[in-house]
Amino acid sequence: MTGRDAEHSLERAHMTCNKNGVPFDTAPFTVTSGIRLAPGRPTRGFGTAEFTRVGQLIGESSTAWRPTAPRATARSRPKGARKSWP
Repeated sequence: MTGRDAEHSLERAHMTCNKNGVPFDTAPFTVTSGIRLAPGRPTRGFGTAEFTRVGQLIGESSTAWRPTAPRATARSRPKGARKSWP
């Protein structure tokens, strides 16, 4: 899965990220090998437990990724978590 694939998969799961290059990335800048999350999460009360949950949601979304759409459960979980953090 490329950074672009991850970005699109997470977008379909209602999570925002940006594809991002990583050091020594050989992928073109339009594809990339990594993703970047918004930096403002700690100011909204995210701690270690919350970032662990975000990582789990990213993993579930990327595991459920298909070119068409992720499973419904991967889409519904971020919505529930979003209610806790505006």
